[in-house]
This record gives sequence, structure tokens and C-alpha cells, in this order.
Amino acid sequence: DAAVAAGRMVSLDVPRRVHDTRGTAVVAPGGTTRVSLGTSVPADAAAVVVNLTTTGTLGWGFLTCHPAGSARPDTSNLNVDADGQTRAALAVAEVANVDGVAAFDVFSYGGGHVIVDVIGYLTGPSSPESTDGLFVPADPVRIVDTRTPVGRLWRHHMLETAVPTADGAAAVMNVTAVDALGWGFLSVLPARTFRWSRGAVPASSSVNH
Repeated sequence: DAAVAAGRMVSLDVPRRVHDTRGTAVVAPGGTTRVSLGTSVPADAAAVVVNLTTTGTLGWGFLTCHPAGSARPDTSNLNVDADGQTRAALAVAEVANVDGVAAFDVFSYGGGHVIVDVIGYLTGPSSPESTDGLFVPADPVRIVDTRTPVGRLWRHHMLETAVPTADGAAAVMNVTAVDALGWGFLSVLPARTFRWSRGAVPASSSVNH
């Protein structure tokens, strides 16, 4: 594959929380909150890959990401169906350059808090050309299913699994929680990068239930 400048996926070493309205004010129904990426990604990044989370929802609705200052599209990145919920989803959000910083807006139809963790970004036109980070599609394959033969993951348990690539920097996956024993979340991290200690939890979630 030929080297390219724009559109390559660059993964961050660890997810970075760049936005959390719980420290300020809840996003009102029909409101928008701006997410400034700061130094987390280059100013000319084309898009960011994020964990988009809403919590303390005020009612049913959805969240939509779009480049800062642009018209909102008629699509959703995350959906909720009641008040008081916590939901998370992976999203690829196109960004705009605002005063030298990459940024995007998040619209909340039903209202609630918005939390954004950056996982990586897609390079822009001024990035050096490379083959690193080229997205390579593959036939879908199930790499783990704890229903058999592993058995369910209990509270605070971890599971390490291989992915079907020898040299990939990241993988695009559907992660599903089934038959949960109660409320909680799942976090997907690079193998052996998180050391569990009493009372410690990962900084971001991949799935909420």
C-alpha cells in the first residue's frame, strides 16, 4: 500500500479525557457542548476516535457529533431511551480547526452530562506520509465469547485475548455485554497496560450497562 499523509489512524498510548460536563453544568435538552481537543491531537487532524458517554440523562434522546461550528447532521452517535441512564459508544467525530485547536460539537436532544475520552485520531493533510495507521478491513470474526467455554466475567475480572493480526496497532471491534449481573461497564485496553489494585478503575469505559 502506498504511503499517504491524510486519513491514517494514530492511536494514543492511553485514552485521554478531554471533556466532562459533570465539572460544570448539565447540557440542557436541545443544547450543544463544544469539545476542544487541546494538545491531545494535532490541530489539522481530520477526525478523532472517541468514547462518547452520557450520564444523568434528563430523558430519552440522542447525541450527535459534528465539526465545531458546522450544521448538525440528521444522524446520531449515541442513543438513550429514558432519564437517569448512563450510556457509552465508540464514535468517529470529524473536527474543525478553531483558533489553532481541533474541536467538535456534541448536540444532546434529551439533555444530560457529556463525557469524551479520546482514543486516537485520523491524520490531516500536513502530516508526514507513511503507511503506518492505514485502515485495513477484514472479514468479521468472533475472537472471544465468555458464554463458552470461558464462563462469565465476575466483578472486577479481566480477560486477555489475541486479535487476528500480527502487526496491527489497533483493532475495530464490536464489544457486547450479555446477561449482566448489575449496573457497570466494560473497558477495553491494550493487553497488560492496566495494573489492577484495590479501589482502582480504568479511566474510561467502552460499554455501559
